[in-house]
Formats: sequence, structure tokens, C-alpha cells
Amino acid sequence: MLLVIRQSNDAVKSQRVSEESQAALKRNLERLGDATARIRTATAETVRLQALNAELQRRLLEQGLAIKNLAQEAIRSTTGGNSYPVLAFTGISDEGAWPVLWSEGKYPLRHVQVSIVDDAELMEKLKRGPTINDIVNSGVDFEFASLAPGAAAAFKQPIKFTSNHDAYNFVVRLFADNGAWDEVIKVRRIDGKWVSAFRVTRKRADGSDVFVHEQSDPTFPRVNGKIAWTND
Repeated sequence: MLLVIRQSNDAVKSQRVSEESQAALKRNLERLGDATARIRTATAETVRLQALNAELQRRLLEQGLAIKNLAQEAIRSTTGGNSYPVLAFTGISDEGAWPVLWSEGKYPLRHVQVSIVDDAELMEKLKRGPTINDIVNSGVDFEFASLAPGAAAAFKQPIKFTSNHDAYNFVVRLFADNGAWDEVIKVRRIDGKWVSAFRVTRKRADGSDVFVHEQSDPTFPRVNGKIAWTND
């Protein structure tokens, strides 16, 4: 009898221990589930914050580039950027021609200076020995405070031809806040009509010329389809 009672008590005790263990296991599993949920939530929040940070960095980078581009555009607008001046002759006749100056590029040019020299006239003065007066009056100089993109400036006086020739070569010096350029203007009388061609170059740091602009009348004389830009 006592053995049966003892075995019954042991069974009850074992059942209680088993139930308590299962309850503890359940609680631990619930805690683990809560912890897993919290970790999952924290991970999602971390991912969200990382995405927000990446987006913020991207926007800051874009704003930085935009500010940099605006600053560069402001500098180009102030200095002239890669714009350049071009001079041409219009209304050419036996007496002379009217110079017209314009700007090529999207930025305005400032403090534009133009010097126009008749190459043959200058060479003649050099041959006979130039005087101070020859040096001072060896060309025609003009100055413009500014020149808007695509705008043209007409000169107040023409360039007079000093001799009754059929060919003239002019050397032009062009200056602005953003650089200096050399231009050659050639004028020829062909079958009683005046035609012209001009070419603008810019000096590199090593002294070589960089081609910038070229334009000519269709009937201007050519050699093998090309204009001889060296003086002739």
C-alpha cells in the first residue's frame, strides 16, 4: 500500500515538474519570440534609417553639385567663360569697309578691345623706318565696355583703304577679360566685286595657335579648296 501511494506521489510530482518545465519553456519561447520581434523591428528601423541617410547624402551631393555649377556659371558670366569676339568687314568698297564686332558663345564679354592694322601699310612703315607718329598711328583701336551673347556692335567710323589695291590683309588683335585672340582678315576684289575671309585663333600656353572661328565668302580665292592664310 505504501509503495503504491509513494509511486502515485512521485507520478504527481513528475507531472507537476513536467508541467512547470513546459510552462517555463513556453515562457522562454514567448520571450524569445518577443526578442526576435524586437530584433526584427530594430533591423527594419536600421534599414529604414540607412535608406534615409543614403537619400540625405544623395540630396546633399546633388545640392553641392548644383551650388558648384551655379558658382561656376556665375564666374563664367562675369569673366566671359569660353565666349570670344569676332570682327568682320561689311559694306566693302574701293574706299574702305565698315567693321562689325560680335560675340560667339553663351556668356557676355567685358572690356573688349580691338586693334586693326593694315599689314601692308605697317610693313611699308617698317621698311622706311617708323617714326613715333607711325607707331602711335599704326592701326585703328576701338573699345567696348561689354558685348552681350550674340549681339553685334557697329563701329562709328569705317576702315579706310590707303591705296588702290585689289587685295588687303588686316591683322586684328582682340582682347577681353577672359583672354586674347588673333584674327586675320583678307579682302580681295574679284571681277569687280569685293569679297572677304577671316580667321580667329587663340594662343596656347606653349605659343601654338588654337583655331577658333573661320568664315569666308563663297567666291573668295582658294588654293586646292583651301584659303591661304599666310599673307600674300
